[in-house]
Amino acid sequence: MLSCRRYLHSLLNLARELLKDVEDMEGDRRENAVTLPVKYGVTTALILATATLLILIGVTMTVAIFGLYHSAFLYIVSVADCLMCISIIYLWLGHSPTAIRHASTILKVSMIIGLISIIAGSV
Repeated sequence: MLSCRRYLHSLLNLARELLKDVEDMEGDRRENAVTLPVKYGVTTALILATATLLILIGVTMTVAIFGLYHSAFLYIVSVADCLMCISIIYLWLGHSPTAIRHASTILKVSMIIGLISIIAGSV
């Protein structure tokens, strides 16, 4: 169960880091940093972040369906999954730094709720 928690947390962190790279892209260009959005473009980074979040949502539902955690996990992680869906919508409504920042903040909240769901589901 510990490794499952690590994978869930890692997927969310990957998506959030991709968003932070998009948000910091202008500064990275000035400093000649080679990040995914600088090298391959914003759209590629957003597609990868979206795919990561969708995979994460699928994994959390699979974990819940197979009963790897107590039923409380399903109820609480559903809130985190909804927040991830909202962040995906923010990403694709506009590529502005403000939209990316909002999506990143929503993912932080989702991360906290996700950790709470794992704790509640482990009891």
